[in-house]
Amino acid sequence: MSSWNDSIHFCSWVGVTCNSSNGRIILLNLASRGLVGSIPPSMGNLTDNSFHGEIPQEMGRLLRLEKVLGLAYNHFGGELPSLIANLSTWLTMLSMGGNLLHGNIPVGIGNLLKLTRLGLEGNDLSGSVPDIIGNLQNLEVLALNYNRFSRLIPSSLGNLTKLPRLYMEENGLEGSIPPSLGNCTSLQDVVSELTILMAPCPSRLAGQIPSKLGRCTSLELLHLEGNTFD
Repeated sequence: MSSWNDSIHFCSWVGVTCNSSNGRIILLNLASRGLVGSIPPSMGNLTDNSFHGEIPQEMGRLLRLEKVLGLAYNHFGGELPSLIANLSTWLTMLSMGGNLLHGNIPVGIGNLLKLTRLGLEGNDLSGSVPDIIGNLQNLEVLALNYNRFSRLIPSSLGNLTKLPRLYMEENGLEGSIPPSLGNCTSLQDVVSELTILMAPCPSRLAGQIPSKLGRCTSLELLHLEGNTFD
């Protein structure tokens, strides 16, 4: 990081990419540089380091942030910032897995309509999986596994007809599998397989496995063991 000084323009700093026409920063990539400490509110898109503390609400001010907000596999705690919902214009990937986040998924996350990947796996998130996730109809990966989600699987997940991979194992989900998941009939147009992992811990899913899952003709792995289905 020795290049980060006033002797050269910040657009020439390591990890910084600027727009050639207006000189504004459009990409900040500091991955795998062994950085430590907490993130100041003015910084964003920092990944694969060892940051800790809470993710600041000021992240929601990064309205020009394009495509990816990747903070996965650090040591962030606290709740998911609700102002992330402001990043609805360009954001296509939100990756925050492998941290120490707790609390509920903010309802505003349903505003991120361009998301293709939502990765919240490996945290301590709890409460119910919000129905609003069904608004994210461009999702190709939804990873909610290894948290403490409980209650029912929302039927709105059946709206995610482009979704090839759904990971929900190792939670405390209960009730039955919603038949609406059988609406995923166009998945073969996106990828060649559909992976559904829902084996919860502890086992709480029950009822019948809906016959409508038979519509998922690209299904290669259906992992539902350890439940109490009829």
